[in-house]
This record gives sequence, structure tokens and C-alpha cells, in this order.
Amino acid sequence: MENYGIIDLHEAYAVCEKLKKDGKNMKKFRKIISCVMACIILLSAGMIQASSCTNSYHTGTVWYSGTNLRIGVNSSAMNSILTFNVYNSVTTSGGWNNLHTPARIHISNVIHLGAAPSATRDIDVVAWYYGSSNKLGEVVPYDSFGNVTGEWGNWSSAVIRMTDCTSIWGDGGVSATIRTERARKTFIHEVGHVFRLSHPNCSNISGPLAVMRQEAADLSATTSATVVTHDENNIAARWR
Repeated sequence: MENYGIIDLHEAYAVCEKLKKDGKNMKKFRKIISCVMACIILLSAGMIQASSCTNSYHTGTVWYSGTNLRIGVNSSAMNSILTFNVYNSVTTSGGWNNLHTPARIHISNVIHLGAAPSATRDIDVVAWYYGSSNKLGEVVPYDSFGNVTGEWGNWSSAVIRMTDCTSIWGDGGVSATIRTERARKTFIHEVGHVFRLSHPNCSNISGPLAVMRQEAADLSATTSATVVTHDENNIAARWR
């Protein structure tokens, strides 16, 4: 990921003042003034994000149509926490189908394969045993040869794995509402990876708020349980 430093308007202004006092190179002076003014306008409009958290996505190719992603959920991946409503939340309010920023993505449907085993879909959701690991889910992508590939590569297929351990979502004093929210957030997050979003790589640990951050939303002030502005901006940039 490329890091973009914060624009130092004070330094640019100092350069402008020096050029102005010297009375030399006025053409260059006018160019700097124009650049500084443009940056001020873009910053105030929110079109430039002055942080290293921009471009939290990968540009590799995918096998599906972004505007018609079909998700098939295997019965093994459903339990008392991971219900069909949790999986279907990617299409409802707070999911990927209700973006304020225009982008060429849409989840056409989420299918319970137990009820429709032969249904046409682009990606399957399966249960996975992670042993003693606290991993909640992951996207495993494959290349054109059927080999597991990296997050930066070109993807020919993928599978979403969700933990088969129900207790990992929180037991002993954690409410059913919080457990459901954690599961819902995790699946929205993993589908974000399917859309080629990455975890925000931030020099400032306090931001930005995003569903693509890894922590549970109820345990971190910078993690959202739903899709928010940072996620939307990166979807728009990746799928423009």
C-alpha cells in the first residue's frame, strides 16, 4: 500500500512568501499558489484524505461480475449464531448494497444451499475448524490453476470460511445481541475482502472508523459493525 503524507500548507505558504519577496520566478510562484489553493479546496471538500489510510484495496482481477455477486451459504456454516439473517445482512441496511458513494457493486442474492443445493452462485460460504485459534473467518482466494494465491494476486475463485465454534463469539455475560453483531460484522467484513478491500493500514491507530478493521465493533472505537464512509470511499475507488 502506498502511503500519502499530510499536505503541509504552512510550508508551501512559506515558499510562496519567499518567492514573492525575491520578486523572481513569478511564473513558478503563480503555479505554487494555484496548487495550494486547489489543495485547500479539495481538503475542505473531503476529496483528499490526508492520511496513510487511503487506497485500502487491491487491484487484482476477479472472476465474478461486481454488479451481480451471488453468495451460497452451506448448511454446515449455519448454527445458532451464524443464522441466515446474519449472512443476508450484507444485502440490507449497513451492508454492501446500500452505499452512499456510487460504485459498480451489488450482491444480487444470498442463497441457503441446504434449501437450494444446485443454485447458481459465485462463491460459497463454508464452516471451518480453526482449532485453538481465535480466527472468526477468512477469504481464501485461488488462481487460475486452483492454487491458493495472495491478496494482491488475480483471483479465479474463492471461498469464505467461517468458524464452526459458536463459543468464540462470546460466552459468559456477553449478550445474544452482541454475539449476533460480532457475527454480522465479521461476515460483512469478509465480503468486503471478496470485493478486494484490505484492512486499513493506518499510521494513526485512532482512525479511520471502518468495518474493514479487524477488531470487534463493541471492543474497538475505530471498528464499525456496518459499512461506513471509509469503506464506501475505497469501494468507489476500486470499482469506479
